[in-house]
Amino acid sequence: HDYVPSDPRSDYWTDDYFQLEGSGKPLPDLVVSELTIPAPVVVQGASPWTWVTMTVKNNGPGILQSGTLRAEVSNSTRNGETFPHSGYFTVSYSAPLYPGQTATHSFAVGHSSGWPVGVYSLRVKVDPDNLIDEASEKNNLSAALAFDIADERFLAGTITYNGNPLSNYTSVPSSRAWFLDWVSGEYPDDFFFWYNPQTGHYLFSGLPDSDLYLEILFRVAGETDRLGGNYIASHNLDLRLLSDAEAMDYDLPVKQIVHLLEPLDNGWILEDRISRICPGSGFSWAASPEVVNYRFKLDIYRDSEHPGGYGLEASVVNLLLSDTSYMPVLPELAELTHFELVIRGYNASSEELALTIRTYRVGDSTGYGWDVRFKECPSCVRGDINRDCMVNMLDFAILAEEWLMDTR
Repeated sequence: HDYVPSDPRSDYWTDDYFQLEGSGKPLPDLVVSELTIPAPVVVQGASPWTWVTMTVKNNGPGILQSGTLRAEVSNSTRNGETFPHSGYFTVSYSAPLYPGQTATHSFAVGHSSGWPVGVYSLRVKVDPDNLIDEASEKNNLSAALAFDIADERFLAGTITYNGNPLSNYTSVPSSRAWFLDWVSGEYPDDFFFWYNPQTGHYLFSGLPDSDLYLEILFRVAGETDRLGGNYIASHNLDLRLLSDAEAMDYDLPVKQIVHLLEPLDNGWILEDRISRICPGSGFSWAASPEVVNYRFKLDIYRDSEHPGGYGLEASVVNLLLSDTSYMPVLPELAELTHFELVIRGYNASSEELALTIRTYRVGDSTGYGWDVRFKECPSCVRGDINRDCMVNMLDFAILAEEWLMDTR
């Protein structure tokens, strides 16, 4: 800004920057413009160490004279909880830091037992004690940097549904994660797993370098994990064939368990391995997110007690439907045979998003299968409220729950 000759105030230059006398000295404005790490997963204790680099930028308009400034790690979390890692470090620069110029500093992470295995997030704050007069003291805190610290063999990435983070569809945490080592035949339990329900990010650590079957379950509703409406990720992978770069960016898609509503509700634990339905029953199920077509496949199988052993006897229905209901015409079953129903859901690109699972009682525990098995009973009476070909306490419980209910 230039002043007319009649203006009695004088102009002067300070470090090549024009300043109006009486307006106050221009102040620097320090921000953490970048906070970076070379890889999203750090192997604990690995050599060479992994370094986080922070870049401090002077946004001006003033100049920061040569010297040093302090910064500190702030707002650290591990597995979603506060991680007590703190401490100051010094950012050095050899010349005045003019507006637009930067200085950098690096610090190691994951190099010692002070950084246990887990999923981390941290920020860095420059000039945390406000020792430097700045144009703004409210922008010294960096954006969050997320990274994982893992043992030698790991798997990390995003849990997805239809190509998007599962967190877009449900905020429930994972209810269970386990794996089978196909080579040893063992089910190890000395591993680390964590899932972030806000972002969909996951981390497996301490996996064997082997051929594995992984399963991750997400219980949205119901008393067990594999009931209708819940989500399941089930995958076979040979970790020996994955590089570290591939293993640290390995997305795992989930599928929703089709929630069959009628005539059998797989949102509950079924009482028998092979259920019973009433004659003339129609089938209906809840819609799964972003599914546009359903494959309704109904076959006849031999019972395990059949002289010919368990196996496929005949196909009854195999249709692609856009609706969530269907009324099949069921043929009469031969002795020691049963129906098996599989419903699968697909998106517009014909990728599978949903599948059938049933959970049933086995003594004091439960079993499950990738289909719904049933037989048709000869007839049903009015007292069979849940239409399972039996009048028992289950029907009475339904009646008691809705006793004197007025839906007018």
